[in-house]
Amino acid sequence: MIEKAKKSYPNNTWIVADASKYVSSDKFDIVFFQCHNSVDSTSRALFKKMNDLLNPGGVLAISVPRFDEMPISKIIQNISSKEKWKEKTKGCAETFTRYDYKFYYELLSTTYQTIEFWKQTIFTLWNRNLPLLNGQGVRV
Repeated sequence: MIEKAKKSYPNNTWIVADASKYVSSDKFDIVFFQCHNSVDSTSRALFKKMNDLLNPGGVLAISVPRFDEMPISKIIQNISSKEKWKEKTKGCAETFTRYDYKFYYELLSTTYQTIEFWKQTIFTLWNRNLPLLNGQGVRV
């Protein structure tokens, strides 16, 4: 994605960095922030840090996982609830973040004056010959 952005917009600055370690005296018009499963209420300081990187009127675009809405989440929940697979998949379903929009609003509203949410759907095509869970050979 970044390589395509660099080619499409060569006059812009594109930086890929670990947000928790990134330090800059520069300010930016937009910061894209890709969250993963580790987002929780302790992330408030990190979002504040990202806000401090913005020029006045700048935008922080945060992509957050809604794993609970993904088809694979429903498959994992279904499999891990079956008696046959409970022991082998123990803890699997709990490893994914399942926060709703209210959680993110409450997390961000103390730092940002304006918050807009939009939904993005990403589809992943699975090769039916590969196991659903690596090393377990579990197939649906």
